Amino acid sequence: VITAEDISLSGAEHVTDVLRGIGGVQISDLYGDGTDASVGIRGFTETAQENTLIMIDGRRLNNADLGLPDMNSIDIRNIKQIEIIKGSAGTLYGDKAVGGVINIITQKPESFVINGSVEYGSYDRKTIYGSIENRHDNGISYQVSALRRLSDNYRDNNGLRLTDISARAGYEFNTGQVFVEYQNLNEDSRLPGALFADLVAADRKQSLNPDDYSSTDTEIVRAGIRKQIFTPLEFQAEFTRRDSNTTGQLSSGGFPSAFTQDRLHTEITPRLIGSFDIPTGQMLVTLGADLFKTDYRIKSD
Repeated sequence: VITAEDISLSGAEHVTDVLRGIGGVQISDLYGDGTDASVGIRGFTETAQENTLIMIDGRRLNNADLGLPDMNSIDIRNIKQIEIIKGSAGTLYGDKAVGGVINIITQKPESFVINGSVEYGSYDRKTIYGSIENRHDNGISYQVSALRRLSDNYRDNNGLRLTDISARAGYEFNTGQVFVEYQNLNEDSRLPGALFADLVAADRKQSLNPDDYSSTDTEIVRAGIRKQIFTPLEFQAEFTRRDSNTTGQLSSGGFPSAFTQDRLHTEITPRLIGSFDIPTGQMLVTLGADLFKTDYRIKSD
């Protein structure tokens, strides 16, 4: 378990930076800013997106297809703790949990708090962040945050422009809770491209493709309910809709090629959970379904 204090003391800017120092966890990060990063456990680095399950508050971040989960959509300032399970957990968590599971638990509002920060770092990195949250005595809570990050990064044509706006509202009552979340993420990345060994030796910062880029707009809506039907039995259900649209340009052999990539992912996860006392201890019974649907379209030369 990685706590919020551990994250704060690490000075990490991204979730991938936090995970990079954990034994048995391998990070493959193409650009060094969290973009298109894969997280592997138990050696499943090349096929990490198929064998490492990434979750936020129990919600899957993985796509139903082979697309990488968007690690930049996770606000590191809002993490309460990160739980890491190394080893196959497919029996409990289903698809994509062969190598292990990483569950990121976010902070929930407890009182009226306003946060704000302005940061400046190397490679002209600038970050502006603000949030407001509150929890009322009647059970109603809300949380709104906005993040803007600009960075030139290490290499030529390697800049990042990131805007992240998110909001959450919830209501807790005697026998359960309901909530709804919304997140809008805009990520513009310049793509420096790969270099052969001789080019790295000459100038490891150079880019052979000065016009390559990728621009992604992502909109996420999530809603859920938890309701205790009677003492040992509880009903849970969540709905998630993640719409991601990307435009960009990639060069091959010096020839630029434009592309578009659209992914619409929806999921519904209803379940009944019962906890029953038996002579040898406690029995936990779960009856439910994970229903996923992904429409994916790519257009390129």
